[in-house]
Amino acid sequence: TELLYILILFFVFYLFYRLGNRVKRIHHLKKLAFQLSHAASQIRVRGSVVMILIFVVLSQYISEEVVLLGAFLSGLILSTLLHKERSVLMIKLDGMGYGFFIPIFFVMVGIQFDPAALMEFDQSLFGFLGLLLLTLFLVKIVPSLLWTRLFGRRKSVAAGFLMSSRLSLIIAASAIGLQLGVITSGINASFILMAVLTCLFSPVIFNWINPVKLTEGEKTLIIGGSSTAVLLARRMNIHGKKVVIIEKEKARFEEINSKGLLIVRGDGTNQDIYKKLKLVPENYVVVETGNDERNYEIVNLLRNELLHERIIMRTNKMPYVEKLNQLGVVSIDLHRILATAIENLILRPTTYHDLVETFENYSVEEVAITNKAMDSKRLKEIPFHSGAVLMMITRDKTSFIPHGETYLRLGDLLHIFGTQTALQEVRKRMQG
Repeated sequence: TELLYILILFFVFYLFYRLGNRVKRIHHLKKLAFQLSHAASQIRVRGSVVMILIFVVLSQYISEEVVLLGAFLSGLILSTLLHKERSVLMIKLDGMGYGFFIPIFFVMVGIQFDPAALMEFDQSLFGFLGLLLLTLFLVKIVPSLLWTRLFGRRKSVAAGFLMSSRLSLIIAASAIGLQLGVITSGINASFILMAVLTCLFSPVIFNWINPVKLTEGEKTLIIGGSSTAVLLARRMNIHGKKVVIIEKEKARFEEINSKGLLIVRGDGTNQDIYKKLKLVPENYVVVETGNDERNYEIVNLLRNELLHERIIMRTNKMPYVEKLNQLGVVSIDLHRILATAIENLILRPTTYHDLVETFENYSVEEVAITNKAMDSKRLKEIPFHSGAVLMMITRDKTSFIPHGETYLRLGDLLHIFGTQTALQEVRKRMQG
């Protein structure tokens, strides 16, 4: 009978999955969901909670140990409907889970934890706990060695230690085992204690083995720790881009550092900070100190002394705009940007929201063609992902709208609109 109920649960999961995929293709419902997803309505959050409760209640009706399966299935449906990396709904659900529900669970675990139960092991206590802790690490570290060929031994071992931190699953499974009478109170207490220790040690060991290297890989430097700089860093991180903020003031540096963003303390007018961070021509530098005069001083240093080209500076004063144009530096005019944003909200509100305000479905990316196999190929000969649309091609500083007979050239810059999965496939095909 229980097996039949579990099959019914999977059937309900299939129905929700099919229904969700149909609903998300209906334009009017998507528009309505977007309109009701803000302020007091929060229809997406409410709908997610309702779906989770449906599966949890159905699972509870079957048996207590199946509740975790129901919660997992509801999360699986959400993962198919949302963009997991950039969904605002995911951020909201994270806040609810980690800020409210999960702490309550651990408070109850702490209340029910009985240290005296460990005494059932007598003199073998420390040996048993040590062996258990070693086992918890090894069951994750050994399989992680399979990644050595792809990521190297250091990163693979570090990942193994990090994955050993699995407090929720171990404690939940241990609590269920205790209720079923499968394990004793002493073993339950041992699991809880060791799970806590893995959560304490794993991040420390991971950072020790594989420390974050600010100077490696593609990165964007932001000079100045203004609120705009912090917001930009967060948004770039959502896109998976590394951003390093350079801040001079100690108090502001400590405040930003406490938020978990990558930041170094230094002066943007000092060349040594750029040498320390190994600035390369491919890196973008955003100058945002809040002071036009200081911004221009930094830009002048970067452009004339370090011969760096990818520089962006914000200014509201026309004289600085003219100077920046002479240096070949991109300037951001807030008045023009504000006017453009309002214009888009009036003339094309839906498109504006899709491209600017939501992170859930689509985005626009520029993909440069570096794969020689794509050179001289006609566009109609290339199988594009169904979730991507080629809007424009830039060649020799000239942009045009392509068609099926358009020939691609090495160095062409493709402006593509689509889902993250589709964009990844296009990047792989165009860049080899």
